[in-house]
Amino acid sequence: MEILLILFALGAIFLTYQLCQPLILKQTKGKKIKAWLAKTKPVALAKADSRNQPYDFAFEKDGFVYFVKVIVIPKYAEIIINSKTTWELRYGAGNTPGKIQPIKKYLPGIAPFMNYPVDEQTKKIAVLTPDAKKKVKYINENEIVFVEPHTNVYGIQLLNESEFIALIDESKHNES
Repeated sequence: MEILLILFALGAIFLTYQLCQPLILKQTKGKKIKAWLAKTKPVALAKADSRNQPYDFAFEKDGFVYFVKVIVIPKYAEIIINSKTTWELRYGAGNTPGKIQPIKKYLPGIAPFMNYPVDEQTKKIAVLTPDAKKKVKYINENEIVFVEPHTNVYGIQLLNESEFIALIDESKHNES
C-alpha cells in the first residue's frame, strides 16, 4: 500500500513538472531575450504593458515598434505553417537526418498574435527558441517554401533565436 502511494506521488510530481516546465521555460527565455535587448544600445524597450497583449514584449528600433512573441519549441523541431493561424509543430526525431518526426501537434496561442492589428510604424516578430531545425510555409496544397529571415509570413517575420540576435547585432554594428 505504501509503495502504491509513493508511486502515485511520484507520478503526480512528474505530471506537474511536465505541465509547468514549458511555462517556466518560456518565461525564462522571454526574460533572457528582454534582458539582452536592454543591454544593446540601439534598441530601446517600449514602455507598453504587454501583460494583456498577445505579444511578450515590444521594442523600438529605427523608428519602428516591434512586437515580439517568443515561442518555445523542443530541440530539433520543425515548424510547418499551414495558414495564418494554423501552425504545426513536429518533433521527436532528434538531429537524425531523414528520420520522420513522430510527434505532431498544433501551436496554441498563435492566432491572437497573428490577428493583432498593427499600423505602418509597427512590425511583428515571432522568435523560435531553441532554433528550429526547419521552417516551412505552405503556399497551396502542393507548393511549399522554406522560411528564411526575410520571408514575409502573413505579415510577420519568423526568426530563430540566433537569427533574432544576429538581426539586432547587425543593426548595432551598422549604427557604429
